[in-house]
Amino acid sequence: YQYNNLMYMTAGYLAGRLADRSWEELVQHAVFAPLGMKRSNFRIAAMHKDADHALAYQLNNERQLVRTETESPEAIAPAGQINSSVAEMARYLRMMLNGGMFEGKRVLLEADVRAMMQPQMPVGPDPFSDLFGYRSYGMGLFVQSYRGVEIAHHGGNLEGASALLVMVPSKKIGVMVLANRSHTRLRDALPYEIIDRLSGMESAGLLARHREMEEKGFAGEDAAKAAGVTDRKPNTKPAHPLTEYAGEYRHPGYGPVRIGLEQEQLTLGYNKFSAPLEHWHFESFQTPADRLNPIELTRVQFHTDRSGDVTSLAIALEPNVEPIVFAKQPPAEMLERKFLEQLTGEYDSGGVPVTILLREDNVLQISALGTTRHLVPVRGTYFRVQELAGTAVEFLRDASGRIDRMATYNAGSDNIIAPRKE
Repeated sequence: YQYNNLMYMTAGYLAGRLADRSWEELVQHAVFAPLGMKRSNFRIAAMHKDADHALAYQLNNERQLVRTETESPEAIAPAGQINSSVAEMARYLRMMLNGGMFEGKRVLLEADVRAMMQPQMPVGPDPFSDLFGYRSYGMGLFVQSYRGVEIAHHGGNLEGASALLVMVPSKKIGVMVLANRSHTRLRDALPYEIIDRLSGMESAGLLARHREMEEKGFAGEDAAKAAGVTDRKPNTKPAHPLTEYAGEYRHPGYGPVRIGLEQEQLTLGYNKFSAPLEHWHFESFQTPADRLNPIELTRVQFHTDRSGDVTSLAIALEPNVEPIVFAKQPPAEMLERKFLEQLTGEYDSGGVPVTILLREDNVLQISALGTTRHLVPVRGTYFRVQELAGTAVEFLRDASGRIDRMATYNAGSDNIIAPRKE
């Protein structure tokens, strides 16, 4: 089991395509309108226009509540970009607890409501296993038991905001808690205190237990700082000058990561966020602790190839998989046609003619003895041969700056210089 916001984004996109409209238009038409949810919306900017909107807060490094701004994750809106109120979300709860019906009208199919509350994927045990049964995931809701009664629930967190919806179908009880602070344990405990009272049961004491867990967590952090606990290896240095780490790195799914260099200080940039990068040890760098920055304490591991070039970096963006690897991109000028054209032509490699070609899409190729391979730009005039691991070529200039030679570097054999034919 791995929760994935991108799959919610995909489901929302597909639902919109099937309905021949955007996800927002679909939800407005199929959910908001029939439930009378008139204030609910899909954008932080739209929420701010409401005269009675909540301001966002979160804890800083000193554990003080400070104002923050909630980012609007519009690109993955189906994963958590509905802004609403408890009054309007109560209408949604009433509909769900009534099998998809609201005030005599059907909003969702009863079979779909049942599927949302039926276990589909095992998740794991609950931290409070004396009260909660084994957790599973249904079609969009977590499903488990609380004090022997089946419940369905789901929560979410953004910067400066959190929410938790809990339903007890057998008792027709639904609770919606919205908080204008990130990661507050009050949100996790309060619904069950309310359920206890509505069920006529003695309190399970989750408010106090969550508070105790939070305090123990803070105490553990303080103890680690006081003891100087760290996995940092002392007295190490980077393997490269800082300039060689700077540049853009890309992953096909996660997009670009930017490594900047400002006054002998590397910086990390990802999406809208940025932070300084401090050398940690060897080829690892880390951003400083800053509860107000989503990329705090991000560890970046740079990788060097056999030629001594920084080729990629890895960041543990997802806790359940190996670190995500981002490939370093060549300097922009190495992709420009004017730059590449100066490298084309014929070279004499020990009597073997070697031709450098440039395709229409600005991809450089090397052709010799009837075989054509691709050249991948790395730095300056240095290119890797894509199809031959450990082989690279570098175009060399004469005193006037003109390309007059090509050096070929071969792993396991002698290097060769091929003069350019006039």
